Amino acid sequence: MNGSPRDNLRWLVQALRRWVDRVVATIIAVLLGVALLGIAMQIMLGAITAAAFVRIAWQVLCLALIVGTRVVPDSLAEQAWHREWDVVEPKWIRLRRGRSARWEQ
Repeated sequence: MNGSPRDNLRWLVQALRRWVDRVVATIIAVLLGVALLGIAMQIMLGAITAAAFVRIAWQVLCLALIVGTRVVPDSLAEQAWHREWDVVEPKWIRLRRGRSARWEQ
């Protein structure tokens, strides 16, 4: 991290973003699991009415949309070409090089 404070901060944010994304994905997975467990319990107890079924279906749809909006962009980002470039050249070097290239234009 031999760049300016701004470059160092940008590098730190990028490094921490992966961990934050994992924590958020874990929380979403736990919430989805709890919702599915609640549905299974209500079905086993025979407490499902038409209104409850609609409410549960709506909750599952909302959770699926939340999980989908988190998982699909992450999986697409993993396939991006710049992930392979990170192995060759660390991010902070690219950030410094990108900053200097902008000033030279």
